[in-house]
Amino acid sequence: PTHGLAHPGSWQFLWPGYFSLLCAVALTFERFTHDALLREYPKSDFFRMSMARSDYWAELRALPQAKHYEEMLKSTEDELRWLAIFIGDMHQPLHWLLGTHEYGRNISVQSQGQAVSLFDYWETHLPQQFQQHDFTGAARKEKYKLEHFRQFKEHPHQMFAHWGQELAQVACDIYGDLPQEAADSRIELSEAVREKWGKLYESLVLRGGERLAQAMKELLAHRKHADGHRHGRGHVHRNSAKHLFHNLLLAVPTVLGWLWLLRWHFNGGMQAAKEHLKM
Repeated sequence: PTHGLAHPGSWQFLWPGYFSLLCAVALTFERFTHDALLREYPKSDFFRMSMARSDYWAELRALPQAKHYEEMLKSTEDELRWLAIFIGDMHQPLHWLLGTHEYGRNISVQSQGQAVSLFDYWETHLPQQFQQHDFTGAARKEKYKLEHFRQFKEHPHQMFAHWGQELAQVACDIYGDLPQEAADSRIELSEAVREKWGKLYESLVLRGGERLAQAMKELLAHRKHADGHRHGRGHVHRNSAKHLFHNLLLAVPTVLGWLWLLRWHFNGGMQAAKEHLKM
């Protein structure tokens, strides 16, 4: 169900010759990252070797779709705008699964006498239904745990892969709500399905907004880190406690050794040693 997303275990973002929405998110976010901060994330098998990552990006950029996408990015503002669009697009799960139904375009559904494709139902009908919806109130009612207060605990591309796989599974569940003959005939959506999809759409909009805020906060951390690095200033690292422990392991024996050496020198040093050895 995760066509065009990461292969489990290998963290590759494309099938051969296929450029996915996830590829675009990862490729665009990469433009704003700082290498020194990227090294702070736990390493996956894919991102462990810098050469492997370089070869991967070269392969990705060689795809015709990727070249066409990069031609659209004329400025930093374009890059940031498209990144926000792509991550915010997580409220549309069908966009994240090509499958055999062309994102739902090949499936015809009927809702309250109106016949549309499954793709258009999610793309147009549901957004219009929620046009005046109080999403802020819904977030308070559901007591959402705001993810944008959290830092990424994994490499950004791995986070995007997790999100993409999650949305692809949601798309599979949407197809699963339809009868088996959905690909061959027009399907009348029941009230139960419409209500279920409405609640799902609301939760996806809230989740997409939170993840957009989380990604923008992470991007801002990379920018601050790069500015500080450029001006020779240190910046708070996400693994400060770990680095402090490593530094203590190095500092304690070093400091004790220097103190012993200074004490030895203060007590006469080499001359005292010669007298002790009666040389």
